[in-house]
Amino acid sequence: MNIQKLWEQLQTKEEHDELEAKPGNEIGRSVKETISAFSNTIGLGGGVILFGVTEMNEGGKNKYVLTGVKHPEKIQKDLATQCRTNFNVPIRPEIKIEQINGVCIIGVYIPETDPSQKPVYIDALGLHEGSFVRVGPTDQKCTDTDFAKIYAARDSKSYDSHVLDYLSTDNLNPVAISEYRRLRNLVDPTAVELKLENDDLLISLKCAEKVNGVLRPTIAGIILFGNKDVIQKEFPMIRFDYIRMPGTTWNPGSSKSYYTQEMNEGLFTLLPRAEGAIMDDIPRTIRLPQTGLTRDDYPIIPSLVVREALVNAVMHRDYRVNGPTQVIRYADRLEFRNPGHSLKPHPEEGNPGSILRNPIIANVLHETKYAENKGIGITIIMEEMQKVNLSLPIIRSSRENNEFSVTVFVHNLAGEEDIMWLAQFKEFNLSTTEVQILMLLHKNGMIKNADCRQHLQLDTLHVSSILQRLRKLDILEVHGGGGWTYYTLSPKYLTGDFLGSGNKGLVGLKKENKLKNELKEKTPQITLRENNGLNSSKSGNEPNIKLKDIFKTGPGDEFIGLNQSNPLKSEENRLDKSSPERILESSLDYNELLTLLPEHVRHEIKRIPGRVDRESATDAILKICDTGKAFTPNQIAVLIRRNRKWLTPILREMVENGLIAPTIPDNIGSRKQRYHALHAKGQSKLNSYLNKE
Repeated sequence: MNIQKLWEQLQTKEEHDELEAKPGNEIGRSVKETISAFSNTIGLGGGVILFGVTEMNEGGKNKYVLTGVKHPEKIQKDLATQCRTNFNVPIRPEIKIEQINGVCIIGVYIPETDPSQKPVYIDALGLHEGSFVRVGPTDQKCTDTDFAKIYAARDSKSYDSHVLDYLSTDNLNPVAISEYRRLRNLVDPTAVELKLENDDLLISLKCAEKVNGVLRPTIAGIILFGNKDVIQKEFPMIRFDYIRMPGTTWNPGSSKSYYTQEMNEGLFTLLPRAEGAIMDDIPRTIRLPQTGLTRDDYPIIPSLVVREALVNAVMHRDYRVNGPTQVIRYADRLEFRNPGHSLKPHPEEGNPGSILRNPIIANVLHETKYAENKGIGITIIMEEMQKVNLSLPIIRSSRENNEFSVTVFVHNLAGEEDIMWLAQFKEFNLSTTEVQILMLLHKNGMIKNADCRQHLQLDTLHVSSILQRLRKLDILEVHGGGGWTYYTLSPKYLTGDFLGSGNKGLVGLKKENKLKNELKEKTPQITLRENNGLNSSKSGNEPNIKLKDIFKTGPGDEFIGLNQSNPLKSEENRLDKSSPERILESSLDYNELLTLLPEHVRHEIKRIPGRVDRESATDAILKICDTGKAFTPNQIAVLIRRNRKWLTPILREMVENGLIAPTIPDNIGSRKQRYHALHAKGQSKLNSYLNKE
């Protein structure tokens, strides 16, 4: 627990789900409520309370001030005593003291309590009045729904394992069971369960149990293999909806027609139909092979992305909720929506591991390779989108609304309409990272800190500082709090496609006309790059203006996104696109980076498994950095197929152990930072690397 870093996070970050500030004068009811909330909240992993920090309001904005703890020993003693005696179960906090700016600050880590001991409540208030959970940055009293989730987590039996003793296996679809057998045979022809009769097979999969000598299906059995009739009767609202919506906004009541395909059947017959319907609607592009005459056409969005998002939606959804799983196809994106928030904290970061809401359903889908069992579905989606130069997906999980969504965009480059929209901000001389955030906002209508982290590959504090600057410029407005903090465009700016028609008001129309006139006066210089698969409405008489004609960029303002196209870079590149210098300078393409490695190293790197462990990663990094070249952390992350957040502590440890060295030792966090291997005798070629920069 680093209290200095936690203080910096409290100052900069606006989402404080796992961090709470208290003045530190006494251990009162407010502190106890926070302790209960950190202990109870499922999947949060606990949280930290900083004593000696006071939250103040200045000019309508919250500000944190270091006030210090006057009697730290007394506070520590009182806290430890009350954690042991004032709750229904004893709590063992981790306590640490540090000095910041000459004042004493106490950091207290409250771990999440084991499910078998929840709910944790304040004894004096009783179960219903003294139990709290964390909702964003606030502590809220447990509702009946919260208690239901807590008690369900205590139950050793999952919801999908419950037996429906009023149904029989006659309600299961033999075609779906045969499809399971076919897929299981492809994965493992020697699997023991394939030799079983259907009844015994269902029992082995925990999809059926005998009750009083009669075989009855479980909820998992019905969800996976159920007939249409029984699902429509017993679970009418957990259907799957595929919706094609014209345009880019949800407007089913408009005069424009939209199409909905409803599917209500077991997953083993539903998934192939749903995937086929979605893929049939995705635009395709043509690729000509280097040899041969036959062209190859393939979907703009990779099929693996669609499958992973689709399976994730049906596998992790909350089947207690009477609401459909939906896939909505807009003109510019696909949205996968399902009831049930992610039980894993920060799913948008794509970290391995998962907490299963429906373990039986998940296990059966894993056995047939519909799903991985390592919780890397989101990571696979991100990697596949990076490979084809598309924007990274938007991942949203709302505990408050009990919803989860994955939004996949079908394009990444800036088109003419994007540039016309961005022109209204040209007076601010925004950096490219700020422009990219605005482009993301333009596409999605709103943004969160996590959305920006995904696209910029930057840490939370860095993104927070960028968002704060945009707020100070009065470009963005902030809403909500904690994990529900999001940003929208200030009302004084045009929020939509100002080339089209609509109600904008007098001020909006005047600003629109002014922008149109300014842009028309510009001389066409460089032709815009075509959008990837978008239905363009170019009329041929609109000005060809690059983003560089509108915004000024400074050194080091390059985009930080794995394998993403940069809409701000000029078509003319000072380096040959295939040159090692160009690749080493900016490329984050896996295949391009491989060309920089000697053949024997390249061969070993290709053999790295999908999720390399720490020891193997260290060995691989040493080989990569010992090739006479210096690589950026992002480039190393691409080569070893792990994200930068996971990689950073390994690089730091290797530097401390004298295995590698940074090219900019005085500024480890520099965007231009690279790493190279040190020779066995302690000699390095640092000067030669610096001379090449």
